[in-house]
Amino acid sequence: MAITEGDKILLAAGFLEPARVKLSFNLLIRLALKVLGADEGSLLKYQKKDNVLQFVCTVGGDIPASLEGKVVPVGKGITGMAALTREIQIGTRENGLFNVPDDGAPHSVIAAPVLLDEELIGVMTAVSFDIRKSFTMDDYRNISIVAQLGAILLAHEQQITSYHSQGMSKLTEQGNDEVKAAQKTILWLQHHPNKKDNILKILSLLSEL
Repeated sequence: MAITEGDKILLAAGFLEPARVKLSFNLLIRLALKVLGADEGSLLKYQKKDNVLQFVCTVGGDIPASLEGKVVPVGKGITGMAALTREIQIGTRENGLFNVPDDGAPHSVIAAPVLLDEELIGVMTAVSFDIRKSFTMDDYRNISIVAQLGAILLAHEQQITSYHSQGMSKLTEQGNDEVKAAQKTILWLQHHPNKKDNILKILSLLSEL
């Protein structure tokens, strides 16, 4: 997939810089947790050869760092079903859609396929341990927006590294209005985490670049 003008803007803002891709994944998940009111979240990359999902970033609670790199077979659990069906999956203890031990396990789970041109490239998940929290259709809509931006990050990970090695610094030095606008947007996101609706609007716009 080619680097677009929109990608160049995000690159210039530092959001897709190779050394910060992991940080970008982390920020993306944190935004998802904020808008969903969830406790923990993960981003998994689809490995087509083995038909599995691999954890590339996990955020929140007691998720062990060792989870990163682990794999989930497509079709297994809420996460695997999101990949298999290409549809967002929502499960709670009450509806019996996932079977895990009671102690320390989440009360509700939501998993969204990360799609690019209808092709599966990953899955984003979020969980809540609050027994009063069940993911709703609003959460369905919100995670689908965030997952669109996740698609950009995952799809361009390798291309970004290659592009960066070919003189990305020149673009950064241009200082044009679009780059400045992107830089201000990222800064705004970091300093206004409680503005849920505005964050969603910005993410939706970024995902369409």
